Amino acid sequence: CAVQKGYILTHVPVSKSDASGFRGNIHGQVHEFELPSYKYINVSADIINHTPVSLDYIIKKQQHKKSLLVNVTLRLKKMKYLFSK
Repeated sequence: CAVQKGYILTHVPVSKSDASGFRGNIHGQVHEFELPSYKYINVSADIINHTPVSLDYIIKKQQHKKSLLVNVTLRLKKMKYLFSK
């Protein structure tokens, strides 16, 4: 494990409590899917197409994932409101 620019870098994703003090957890190990939290950035070779990526790319990927999750959350809240009437 290492820390770089506020991110914890690990092979296996860390627990939510271990990641809470960091901007995010840049990890590998999970080869076929992304974890459903913007705090986890999967850089497994399978996920990044066996291509090295920069920290700037990883941060942009995290920001994009966060905006997608926020949009989905807002839509679900709106749907819940509409169906509660």
